[in-house]
Amino acid sequence: AWPAAPPAKPAKPPDADTEAAKTYSQWALTLYKQARYSEAIAKFEEAYRLKPHPSIFFNIGRCYEQLGDIPRALKNYRDYLRLVPDAKDRELVSDAIGNLERRLKEQGVQQITIITDPSSVRVSIDGKYLGLTPMSTEIKPGTHLIALSKDGFELIEKSVVLSPDRSTELNLSLKA
Repeated sequence: AWPAAPPAKPAKPPDADTEAAKTYSQWALTLYKQARYSEAIAKFEEAYRLKPHPSIFFNIGRCYEQLGDIPRALKNYRDYLRLVPDAKDRELVSDAIGNLERRLKEQGVQQITIITDPSSVRVSIDGKYLGLTPMSTEIKPGTHLIALSKDGFELIEKSVVLSPDRSTELNLSLKA
């Protein structure tokens, strides 16, 4: 007689954080459909805290776009495409980004996003301290001096020309 087949491995149950994140995401989508965008953002952010997933950036971007917060919508859409470069909806998201960039142009500014390795690098633009990386800010188009500094790393100073038509993203690595 043949030995008995080993018992089938039970499917691994999802962890509590995954289940909670799904619940928050579903709640957020319901709030979005009810046009309660600020509340939806808070639920999406909680879902991301529990179980990071790039699609949450897309959903948060949609909420901010509905609220008319162009800078935050643009930042979240760009974060989504950075994390999912081959996204199936890339063309749709790129179109949304282009529309938001046109709206910023009408306001006489454009967005610059600065991402560094390591993170938490001090950022100054034209001699004015703005915060730590990663960061996004809106400034007038033209030539700007970006200074990046962090204790234990070489200072980076870079002249950047910000187009009036398109946002700019800088990805820079600092040398120890």
